[in-house]
Amino acid sequence: MTDERLPLWNVYNVNIRTNNHLEGWHNRLNRKAGKSHNGLYELLQLLIAEQGVMDTLIQQVLSGNATVGDLRRVNKVYAQKQRQ
Repeated sequence: MTDERLPLWNVYNVNIRTNNHLEGWHNRLNRKAGKSHNGLYELLQLLIAEQGVMDTLIQQVLSGNATVGDLRRVNKVYAQKQRQ
């Protein structure tokens, strides 16, 4: 193998970019759907409901009723160990 081809696939010392937030959103949407294959109308209903939830959360943050930190789920065991 030539040295010119090595950088094309070598990921040593490269920042890893993940999309865990998107994976979590897909997981939540799939759980709300309740089945693996939905029709277009069912998908539209799910997306409209999701938009309503996000609009509400954005309004809560903008009005000061909730902070972004309040909206995050907290692992209770991890939080308890951090307090000790």
